[in-house]
Amino acid sequence: MELSAILEDRWKCGETRVSMENAVEADLSKQAISKPVCGTLRRTYTPSLWVHYRQSDHHMGLHVKVQKLQIDNQLYDAYFPTVLHVSPLPREVLKRSGPKPFIEMSMLRRQVPENDVDTIKYFKVLIQEASIKIDNGFLLSVLDIMSGLQDDQEEVVSLKSDLAMVQRSLKEMSNSMTGYSSPIYFEYFHLSPLKFIVSLSLSGEPHVENEQTHSFKNDAAKFFIESIGSTLTEVTEVELKLAYFERTNTLMTTQQLLQEAKGHYISQGVKQAYVFILGLEVLGNPYGLFRDVKEGISDFFYEPYLGAIQGPGEFAEGLARGVQSLLGHTVGGVADTFAGLSGTLGRALAVLSFDGDYQKRRQVYLQVHPDSFPRTLLHAGQGFVMGIVMGLSGIVVSPVRGAQDGGIKGFFKGIGKGLLGIIAKPTGGIFDSITLILEGIGRAAEIGEEIVVRVRIPRFIDPKVGVSPYSPYLSVGNCMLHNIRRREFHESDVYFIHAVISDDSTPDVALITNRQMMVIEKCRWYGGWDLKHADVLDRIIGTPILDGGKIVYHIKDNGKMIAREIDCHNEELSQWLVEKLTLATHLPPEESTPGAFVTADSIPGLVKQNSQYC
Repeated sequence: MELSAILEDRWKCGETRVSMENAVEADLSKQAISKPVCGTLRRTYTPSLWVHYRQSDHHMGLHVKVQKLQIDNQLYDAYFPTVLHVSPLPREVLKRSGPKPFIEMSMLRRQVPENDVDTIKYFKVLIQEASIKIDNGFLLSVLDIMSGLQDDQEEVVSLKSDLAMVQRSLKEMSNSMTGYSSPIYFEYFHLSPLKFIVSLSLSGEPHVENEQTHSFKNDAAKFFIESIGSTLTEVTEVELKLAYFERTNTLMTTQQLLQEAKGHYISQGVKQAYVFILGLEVLGNPYGLFRDVKEGISDFFYEPYLGAIQGPGEFAEGLARGVQSLLGHTVGGVADTFAGLSGTLGRALAVLSFDGDYQKRRQVYLQVHPDSFPRTLLHAGQGFVMGIVMGLSGIVVSPVRGAQDGGIKGFFKGIGKGLLGIIAKPTGGIFDSITLILEGIGRAAEIGEEIVVRVRIPRFIDPKVGVSPYSPYLSVGNCMLHNIRRREFHESDVYFIHAVISDDSTPDVALITNRQMMVIEKCRWYGGWDLKHADVLDRIIGTPILDGGKIVYHIKDNGKMIAREIDCHNEELSQWLVEKLTLATHLPPEESTPGAFVTADSIPGLVKQNSQYC
């Protein structure tokens, strides 16, 4: 699989020959390989979406396959970066039948218009196992978008509508439910069983544009989230299994069929409400522990049995896989249970610190999953150091911030936050480090577990233009603006351009917004970016110039003229930055959008190469 991945990656890059340290020799143009083995190559390609449609006078056939589907959370401070992704198939299934599409639908329909006969002879939908992760910020943001698509109806109007419906006859009610649509004869209708791995969290900040109106639905949802929901805390990786839905040789309308399917899956979901209670992290997720141990025991007996059918050698291999699975799932399940308990304590201490910046950094830090156990230990140590440093610095930083925001009252509040932080942050760092180590043990023990990350950085959306084609360059720059430590520039500024101006391990980046010209530096320990200096564009006087590899411009500060110099390692890049900075200082506000600064052809190659920093 590793060799196939290397060849596929080189093929996508347009290379015709592959040579790696005399270990791999392949000619992709001739589809041949000479090292480590000699033979021909065959590239199998499965499109993401495959549709086959056929139609005759009285029949219509449709076959659809969705190979893979992943939905990423586009909020920068998302608790779960990925909302939905396909779970990997078991190895036995892959060996026996190869990869399967996530969604597959087949339908055969027969229509005879002259006889007014409509028949669904065959309809079947198969959906593979998937993982769903929803946090409070994503849920409220989606509800805010949906609320803007329809007008809220007053409760008095809804009440009058319900009273009018009570007075209607049974025949009128029946006609309204069927929608006056003609019934369809379903010879075979089948929806496959559904299995979802569900995780829920009340963390995450929503992005809300529409002002919430007071209504029964909104007030009930808010009450649940703030009272009952806050008590439930986190639900981690519980299995939700819904039985199949099937109808054969029945006559009904489409509306009736949808109502029956909806009722079927709701009843199935209600029957499995217990898994959400047993999956609470505050309880240590006992359901996850039971599931892992059960899967390990099942593999311990099932793998040797499959091997014994094929032969003695396969039996020994199956026995080894069974023992490995039993030990791995048992150790991994116990580690995940204790990780859930320590994670709950870490979250509680982070809340007690009353430091929003620390909570955000902690969340970003916990979302990093190193690919090996030694790196996990190193990452856990960095988190412990972060808790100590931020706890000590909070004694000074919190009072100063409080004084800037609230005067004398804010100053004394800051002292209280600093004293709480010096206890809560280091202690929380200890529990977070324990959580990361236990999660690393769980991943190392459960061989084959897959870590799912975002396919790409969240899209940059210009507030004056709206959604536009995805640009990796703009997305990386906007991500930098969001990740500047202890600053909330993304709330007041709109990103324009950026460029990496140094080559060291913690690079400096020049970043221009609609309000400021700033230079930021990559933070090695805490992640994110540190602000070195920022100048408001309105204070820049004259035209920036290029002087011996340095960008020089003057700003007016308290009646004084101050010269600002920015070192840049590349002359072409320096000239490009001077042009863009000059344009930013002279462009009218109504025309100041990233589209006026950046096009695909105007970005230097060096900027594109360095656009991976984030």
